[in-house]
Amino acid sequence: MVLLLGAGLLVRSFNSLMALDLGFDRENVLTFRINLPRSNYPRPAQTERFSKDLLQRLNALPSVQAAGTINHSPLQGHGMIAFMGIEGYAPVDPKQDPAIGIGVVDGEYFKTLKIPLLSGRQYDARDASESPKVAIINEAFAKRFVRNGDPLGKRIGFGCEESEGLCRTIVGVAGNIRQERITDEPIPEIYLPFSQNPLNSMTVMVRTASDPLALAGAVRNEVLAIDRNQPIYDVKTLAQRVNEVSAVSRSLMVLFAAFALLALVLGAVGIYSIVSYSVTQRTHEIGIRMALGARAADVLSLILKNGLALVLAGIAIGIAGALALTRLLTTLLFGVTPTDSVTFVVVCIVFFLIAMLASLIPALRATRVDPLVALRYE
Repeated sequence: MVLLLGAGLLVRSFNSLMALDLGFDRENVLTFRINLPRSNYPRPAQTERFSKDLLQRLNALPSVQAAGTINHSPLQGHGMIAFMGIEGYAPVDPKQDPAIGIGVVDGEYFKTLKIPLLSGRQYDARDASESPKVAIINEAFAKRFVRNGDPLGKRIGFGCEESEGLCRTIVGVAGNIRQERITDEPIPEIYLPFSQNPLNSMTVMVRTASDPLALAGAVRNEVLAIDRNQPIYDVKTLAQRVNEVSAVSRSLMVLFAAFALLALVLGAVGIYSIVSYSVTQRTHEIGIRMALGARAADVLSLILKNGLALVLAGIAIGIAGALALTRLLTTLLFGVTPTDSVTFVVVCIVFFLIAMLASLIPALRATRVDPLVALRYE
């Protein structure tokens, strides 16, 4: 029972994990990494030109719906965490600005991942390298640091010269995504336009109308068409990346489920054996009862009552043990408690039905005992 309940809790936990709203659409997105060597791309303008050219080529491919880049890999933490001043926000420690996750994006990054824009605008040609510096924040940023009023138009101090003060203006608010561990709540984050912060390392994301991996060859060719010496690496679908970060939970669930299934089979065999032995020991008694007029239904009821007592005792002991031991799974569970009532009820019902079925087989055999044979049984 303890193993069954543990497996049930892990299955419920894994289902909760898979149903978690990550803030983006993981389906039909191809991702890959590019690292432009500084020896070949020493100037920011060269890096920006490469990114713009690549995204234009990718968007021209058949079945491509949108393409964009960001400086870090999805679900692997932020590429940068920076400290910055925020207009209207005074940190508790005047010497310490708040730490914020930084994402540097280009192209149709938000459209590619289907991250909603809650207010304001996305980046466009207005946000060139020499244009006024801008930023898009996420909802978590707005709720934490801009509690009163509209965040649009407020200024933050990242990537500013000392003389510029809070040089960057908020022009949009995007929905939250889970960028750290999959089970962590989204943290405050800002997105900067690639044109104003070109980086040599980037993750490219391509949303397709069909199987993303089928496009991998064409994508690689487009990169080589721009720079024949530039490789791409870490080519995976976004769904694969999500599956990787949940692999530990999946493995634990499968392991516990396998042991639980084995325990269930052994439990059923054990109950079958005990009830069968009881029927054998009581063959003479059953013969007397039937000779005195007991019906088959009466014999069946008698044997099943014995089986029921065993099953209920097993369930009671199992629940008591599970209440103590499943708490050890607390750190492995997500979205479910170690004493989840739904899991306990479902597992108990399953165990009860299988155990009673195991009792039913020898009970039915007992109803077919010949009274004359049973009376001579020793």
